Amino acid sequence: MMARATNIVAFVAIAIIIIAIVLSLTLTLTSSNTTVHKQELSNSNDDEVVSVLPSTPYSSPIQSLPPSSIASTHHVASHPPSVIDTLTLMPFTPSPSSIADSAINQTAFQVEEELSVLNTIEYNSRFEVGASKKGGGGYDGIQGFECYRTVKSTNQTVDDLIKIYPNLTSKIILDYPTAEHGLHLYVLVITNKEFNPNVVNPSFGKKGKMLATAGIHARELTTGETLTRFAEYLLQNYGADPEVTWVLDYTEIHLILHANPDGRIYIESEGGMWKKNRNNATNCNHRRFGVDNNRNFPFKWGGCIATDESRCSTSDDCSSVVYRGKYRRSEQETKAILDYALSIFPASQRNETVQKAEVDADTPFSDTNEGIYLDLHSHGSDIGWPWGYKNVRSPNDDGLGSLGRKFASFNGYSLWAPEMSNRVYGFDGSAIDTLYGWLGVSSFFFELGTSFFQPCEEYADVVNEIFPPLLYAAKNAKRPLFTSRGPDIIRISLKGNIVTTTASDSVRLYHADDGGRLFQTGSQNVKSIEVFLDCHPYSGAECLPAATKIASLPKNTKTVSLRLKAFEDGEHALYVQATDTDNYTGPITTHRFVI
Repeated sequence: MMARATNIVAFVAIAIIIIAIVLSLTLTLTSSNTTVHKQELSNSNDDEVVSVLPSTPYSSPIQSLPPSSIASTHHVASHPPSVIDTLTLMPFTPSPSSIADSAINQTAFQVEEELSVLNTIEYNSRFEVGASKKGGGGYDGIQGFECYRTVKSTNQTVDDLIKIYPNLTSKIILDYPTAEHGLHLYVLVITNKEFNPNVVNPSFGKKGKMLATAGIHARELTTGETLTRFAEYLLQNYGADPEVTWVLDYTEIHLILHANPDGRIYIESEGGMWKKNRNNATNCNHRRFGVDNNRNFPFKWGGCIATDESRCSTSDDCSSVVYRGKYRRSEQETKAILDYALSIFPASQRNETVQKAEVDADTPFSDTNEGIYLDLHSHGSDIGWPWGYKNVRSPNDDGLGSLGRKFASFNGYSLWAPEMSNRVYGFDGSAIDTLYGWLGVSSFFFELGTSFFQPCEEYADVVNEIFPPLLYAAKNAKRPLFTSRGPDIIRISLKGNIVTTTASDSVRLYHADDGGRLFQTGSQNVKSIEVFLDCHPYSGAECLPAATKIASLPKNTKTVSLRLKAFEDGEHALYVQATDTDNYTGPITTHRFVI
């Protein structure tokens, strides 16, 4: 009996010792975490903190927009360190014959928290395409792929959006009717038409411009629908999402939703895998007539260079799916797109002629060149940039390569770029080579998704993958070769009147296709971070930083805390940007909150 009692006492003693050890370890870990956190704040506050401005309530330059174009959602001051939230569906008032509900887009953007630069994504492009056949308010979709609006339904959507958002939209009809149906390509332009930044800040000049095309290849169904939904996303979130709001205040978004309407209409009625346009001016004696418009642009037309000709995706055979046409710029669609691009991007930054551009192909453009061009294709989950006609990096590859990798940081897309392993083949006469090589515009293509005919149940994934880089492109449209080489604001948080933010030159530049090597523009260190309160840095000399942190010890990735003066009650906006040791200033990131 005594032995049993002794055993019980020993067991209890051992249990008490184990509990004591566990409690000790827990306290140690907690203390360690607290110490590290304090040390980080202490290090971040070793640098100079300057507070110069009192707060005033936030005011957007928007004027007299219709009620349906502004949503009443706000961020609160206790916003967590990540600047991207779970998807929220915001209220939206459709026109009588346009928009109905669908669950296809009720998926949040899949962006890792530490890489987030977007504010709350309130994407409410909720459409039940095909609902009009049921007597509802939706749009007709392609049979069997109802999530993709037909060309006719896309046109109706654009007309509806212009009625709902007259101060944010315009429609420009282009010349050169198509061969088969006599259709005119058109451009949906999205910007705050009531605000001209050049008035408040003459040194800013004209708004930055982003041009995007979709559907240049008829069988790539996702592209036109994706640009259409991106337009809806921008319009529905102006005034609600601070990133979208400042982008549309200072940027023009030009969207050509169907760059090959004849080919797409053929797909809608006949099915199949038609790719080219429907022009048979060459009397091609083959069922597969037509021209690949993306081999018909003038820069290096027919000039693909490869050690093995089979690696060049171009042909002078009219039956080929990559037939480049009888001569450069022979096609109506090509003429329409190129003439429009020439009309919107600055003439002062481009080569005088395409012939001179070809001669000067190895001469870099200025880092101050303006404009971004995006050409949406499918499929392959890739991002690419010049050159296409040869497997050699362009003279501006530091800027283009930086921006391409930053696009890919949102979705993990592969890099189809010069001298990269994922570059499968070359191509000449392309839109991206022409707009970059001749016009000096930073140009990229995206290969969306995993199929030409992406099943509708998978389409939400495509939207979630591509919207963040599209918005990021728009943020860089003013001087993409410059801002793309500067630090990104990775996160912003606010506690009381203390702003804590992280800026990095490298985080968005790591990519698996680089084999573990950091792309060269990511090697700089963050030198300074500026926070502007209730005024955008682009708005002129009167907009001074509310706080500036000058790094005494510049680092590649820097987290700092900045103290602002006390806030007045109301809604406020923070605009944050960082500059590195090579004097590149990165894109602006915004955070809105309510006191």
